[in-house]
Amino acid sequence: RENDYLWGRLHGAERLIDIVLSALDPARTLKPGRTAAIKRALFLAILDEEEPKLTAVPGLFETLRREIG
Repeated sequence: RENDYLWGRLHGAERLIDIVLSALDPARTLKPGRTAAIKRALFLAILDEEEPKLTAVPGLFETLRREIG
């Protein structure tokens, strides 16, 4: 259950970023890599917030941090 909750938060955060960025004026673009940097920072913030609370999936946090970089 904790696994699903965490993945839901991460996926929801990614979708919100994509939705917000899709609403930008087409004439405005982000520098290459900026979207990835925003998502990375948000994902790491979510992991930092949830890790102390979600104790049933400790290995998942380590794995995700490695994948996120």
